[in-house]
Amino acid sequence: MISVARGRHKKAKYSRDLRETETAIAQVQADLAAEEHLLQDALSTRAEVDALKAKLRQACDDRDRACQPEADRLINEIAALQPWRSKVQEQMRLIQVRWGKASEYIDELGDTFSEGTENLLAIVSGVDQALLDIGTTPVAQLTSEAAVRIQRARGERSRDPIHHHSDKQKKLFKDLLISRIPADEVSTDHLASATDTEPATLVRRAGTVLDASVRAVSAWHPMPWIVEPSGESISPDLGLGLAFTSIRTDFVGLPEVPDQPAATMSAASRNALAARPPRQVFDAWHRTFAAETEHCIRSRIPTPVDATPRHPVPADAATLRHWYAAAAWGRAFRSPADCGTSTAHSRIAVATQAAVPFWLPPGHTVTYVDSEPLSSDDLGDLRLPYPQVFLAFADPLQLAPILELDIPGFDEAYAWLAHIVADIAAKERSRRQTITEVLSAGTRGFTGERLSMLDYTAHLGARVEGIVFLADALGRLDDEFAWCLTIPAKSGGVLGRWTLPASLERTAFRDQVINLAAVTAWGDWHRPEDDSAGGDLHATIQLDADRRRLTNAAATVRVLNVKTTARSDSGDGAYSGAQVAPHIRRGHWRRQRYGPSRSLVRRVRIAPVLVNASRGDIGHRVYRLPPVADGHARRADNRKSTTIPACD
Repeated sequence: MISVARGRHKKAKYSRDLRETETAIAQVQADLAAEEHLLQDALSTRAEVDALKAKLRQACDDRDRACQPEADRLINEIAALQPWRSKVQEQMRLIQVRWGKASEYIDELGDTFSEGTENLLAIVSGVDQALLDIGTTPVAQLTSEAAVRIQRARGERSRDPIHHHSDKQKKLFKDLLISRIPADEVSTDHLASATDTEPATLVRRAGTVLDASVRAVSAWHPMPWIVEPSGESISPDLGLGLAFTSIRTDFVGLPEVPDQPAATMSAASRNALAARPPRQVFDAWHRTFAAETEHCIRSRIPTPVDATPRHPVPADAATLRHWYAAAAWGRAFRSPADCGTSTAHSRIAVATQAAVPFWLPPGHTVTYVDSEPLSSDDLGDLRLPYPQVFLAFADPLQLAPILELDIPGFDEAYAWLAHIVADIAAKERSRRQTITEVLSAGTRGFTGERLSMLDYTAHLGARVEGIVFLADALGRLDDEFAWCLTIPAKSGGVLGRWTLPASLERTAFRDQVINLAAVTAWGDWHRPEDDSAGGDLHATIQLDADRRRLTNAAATVRVLNVKTTARSDSGDGAYSGAQVAPHIRRGHWRRQRYGPSRSLVRRVRIAPVLVNASRGDIGHRVYRLPPVADGHARRADNRKSTTIPACD
């Protein structure tokens, strides 16, 4: 009975499965029929689309054949108008540049200003000239008088032209241009003819700030809108110890000038090359100088008025060294090279271009400057690693303002300089800026004398971006060195860079300069590409063109290894009962014996230490600047990171 029931249920199940399968097959067949219908509709639609595309192509071909004559005519007209379009664009560019400089002064005139169109254009352009319509005579070949006569004949001018520059202003402009000519050209017959002394000729010879010729370097470096300090009478006295009249005779004869500067050039060779006319040395090294200029143009500091980037890298030291070398060469070219005259500027120029760049990383400049002064024994043992060394600071030292200048129009002149700095710093305009605009900015439109660099420094402050150290024949620190100063501009750039020869015996910051020289002499250093600590940052990154340029530039830079420091002795631990206030113990160099039987001596850097920190907050650190020789009072500055300290 049980088996019969099981067979009946099994048969019923098979019947149900069969019916479900037949239903599914019927559904699939219906779906297939619907899809086939849709396929037929899509094929018919595609056939219609293909037919429409064929008609569209035929219509486009008919259109092109119908419009081809008109298109050919338009192409010919465009080609014919292209030269005129270029001329119009150039004129518009000139008008925009002039308008940008003069619009502020025109707006200040308000409703009281009423002039003719030709006079307004003359004011906007800033020079005594006139704009002419297209004619048969090239405008460049017309003088201002001829342009005025043509305009009168056309009925376009009713008044005499406005003469913006008086004879006094024109003479000042010409005198300034001649002052930027190399001294060997001024003293010869290069300027004998009247044509050579025409301002237009002198401006053309000066070139641009990015040119590497002797005349361009002499005209532009340092920036000509500020008067450079010279002579022994230097005012105001900033404690820099400037020395421009030194003469060196510690060499026998004048050697041949090498093809390129060498880092191992001896002190005698350096002084002998400085005794030669600077043009001879520069011509022999011109290929190296020009190549470095082209590299700097593509670097992060492309012009001498660009500020150092916010995030410094070792490659910046090589760029700064070149711009300060250019400043030194420019001053050397304009200095007399007669027998018996000072060779300080030439010597610093030779040393700066041949110097090996060292780079002090961020956060350590003030620490080393604020170290304990070296004793006379330590100073006698100090030996520079190269005969000439350029030490660049990732954190520039600050010279705080000390004087308030009462000069009429100073703020206006400073704003004018900042505007031109922004123009030069713009890459697309740096090669178009002429020395005329730079000199005009420095003299407030040739209406006053230029201010001294030391006056700007005393009023605005300055930054010390590096120092050039010189060694004597035995490698000891020479008394002569050079400050590398820059003055900030409120537009974000700098007013220029100056390489100023100085003397350790004269400067008020002697101990600080020696402390910085000790860093290069005793501190460990490495090349940037050998930095194992930064391997995970640099080695795993695919270098692009910009990073490759930085790497190549940094290859010549020695990065000082500030991590190599040691702790001072903690003492025997006995409590003396003295209550010492929390303070920072300055860093210093310790003589440490090592080697067999401790017979050798080396210098070990002892880092600054915070003493008795558990007793409370540290007090304010007050720095006392050295007294100034001429009795001028200095302004005290309690900010640690903004002044060159000379601590007691």
